[in-house]
Amino acid sequence: MHLPTLLAQADKPLRRGPMIDVASISKHFGDERESLIDPVPGLIALGVVIAGVIALAAWRWWRRRSERSRPGWLLGELRQSLGLSHAEARLLRRVAAARGLPHALTLVLDREVYEFHLAEFFREQPAQADQCRHTLTQLAERVFPQAETPGDPTAA
Repeated sequence: MHLPTLLAQADKPLRRGPMIDVASISKHFGDERESLIDPVPGLIALGVVIAGVIALAAWRWWRRRSERSRPGWLLGELRQSLGLSHAEARLLRRVAAARGLPHALTLVLDREVYEFHLAEFFREQPAQADQCRHTLTQLAERVFPQAETPGDPTAA
């Protein structure tokens, strides 16, 4: 368009589009003050978070429970409570493996079981027996302390 045409149209009033009813817009878009916040999505999200925390706690409890029933964990607890060194626990595992026992805990169940398997270990492997006989006998005294009974004539 040219400038003279634009200037000629400047005197005419502007044409506007159809009038917009603002009240109808707010009615269609739900501008009602009492329902601004819906609590249901927030409660659902909170429920999901709580269920996740409970599931995680249950999973961790179950995992720890199953770990505590493993022989390796029990041997570690026994080692700590008796003050055994890693080398002594390793020696127990070596004796158990040489005797074909499922785990070293089998050795520390009873003094007679321990002494039987030690005697067999010393008989079957005399070269290793010379190296660890002293350690294994001291270990027996710590694991199975002799209980003194009152009035025992052999106790002096």
